[in-house]
Amino acid sequence: MNIIIAAILATPFLAGGATQETEAKDVVKEFRSIYFLKTTSDEERIVAIQRLARTPNKITAKMLGKLLLIAPDAHRMEAATAFGSFSRVRGASVYVAKALISRSNSKKTDLRVALVRTLGSLRQITILPILHRLVEKDDV
Repeated sequence: MNIIIAAILATPFLAGGATQETEAKDVVKEFRSIYFLKTTSDEERIVAIQRLARTPNKITAKMLGKLLLIAPDAHRMEAATAFGSFSRVRGASVYVAKALISRSNSKKTDLRVALVRTLGSLRQITILPILHRLVEKDDV
């Protein structure tokens, strides 16, 4: 009897996780349909990034993380700023840290500053060794 009651009480919480995953997948699908069209303007792409950021989830974080490495500079900056709202998403700081140490971003000082600020807002202590290593390097 107790197991049945526990299952009934837990159902809304379990369903909420599935709903968030489904919502995040839908948001990413919508993002892809807008962002990767050749006819989409730069402004529309920026807005698509902002919409993606309104659904903090590991799925949307993965998409933003890709943008930090492959997108044009203005879009990378937007994605870096957008990650600031992902403090409750486990692993979000890993995407930001990857972008920070990436060779493709090594000469983009403004972006790297934005990424460090974003890491600060994510408050993930596990990233401190990476920041320490960057401070010790000559190219910073």
